[in-house]
Amino acid sequence: MTTATLQRTPSRLTCLAVAGPLWTAVSLAQAATREGYVLGRHFARAGQRRTATLSYVAGTALLLGDGWAMTGGPAGTLTLAVGAITAMLWISAAAARAH
Repeated sequence: MTTATLQRTPSRLTCLAVAGPLWTAVSLAQAATREGYVLGRHFARAGQRRTATLSYVAGTALLLGDGWAMTGGPAGTLTLAVGAITAMLWISAAAARAH
């Protein structure tokens, strides 16, 4: 092993130490601005409190499922799938109501 290889290792480890939390923060920030929350704000402004609340619940299900899967919790893939399916079903229902 050369000296050059040993000197580059700490910078790679630093990049890995920064990349994990950064990826998690960006993913959760994106999940918090997804369709459920955008629809919730739209319906709240329109005075439809029940529909706004259901939109927030669907967005939160997606956010929690994403967060649980990223922490490596048991059945993380399942919780992410349940959150994503809940959000997609609600978006479909909200679109059907609009027409």
